[in-house]
Amino acid sequence: MEGTTLRRILRVVLWQTNHYPQPRVSWIRNQHGSGVGALSKMLVPDILPTSVTKIFGMAWETDPVGPENAEIPIPKNGVNSGVVLMHLSRMRRAKWSQLFEWAVREFLFHYGLLSVGEQSALKILIQKRPELYYRIPCEWNLQLWSEATQISCPVIWTDRLPEEAICPEYESPKHGNLDHPGIPNLVHSNFSPGKPESGGNAPSFFRTSLNASKAQTMGELRSGFLEVYWSFKPIPQTCFD
Repeated sequence: MEGTTLRRILRVVLWQTNHYPQPRVSWIRNQHGSGVGALSKMLVPDILPTSVTKIFGMAWETDPVGPENAEIPIPKNGVNSGVVLMHLSRMRRAKWSQLFEWAVREFLFHYGLLSVGEQSALKILIQKRPELYYRIPCEWNLQLWSEATQISCPVIWTDRLPEEAICPEYESPKHGNLDHPGIPNLVHSNFSPGKPESGGNAPSFFRTSLNASKAQTMGELRSGFLEVYWSFKPIPQTCFD
């Protein structure tokens, strides 16, 4: 898809949550580094006009635009507060704000404070109202922090350099089956010691051999991510405008 087509169908808006009243979430005891900002994300159905019916939200992660607005103690390269697709009209009909506040109070009653930010409350809410939650394939949320990922969501990263051959065709993935790995669509760099910049300068070489019939190990996936990340890092942001 050409860039001009993308510009026609996509509209990107940066919302500064500190422009909106935060007392509705600032009272919540929360030990996660994302702070009030991530909790405010749950107010989106009330913040946006009713003419907006769907949004796709993503943490700014290592985006250079936002860190100066971050709350302490967020690391300078940001935090990962998740990826979310919100069907706002359905959430409003379900009285989302009341449901979320109930889930927060329920979690605080049992545990005293939110351990992983708004996601602590979402877990309780999903258990009570599973019809509000749409589960996407694991390849759309591949997290590189845990070795268990290789078993729970086996994949083969088919990214290639320009001079390499076109990626081979694969059978349809069977989740949890190491003999039928899927292909990752969205990968999170939430592995120790933190963001890629935490390790200093970009390493000069990451490539690992690709066995097209075998799910990759966590080390191979992390190496693949770092290679792609540092390949794009030097490119000026204006090139993507």
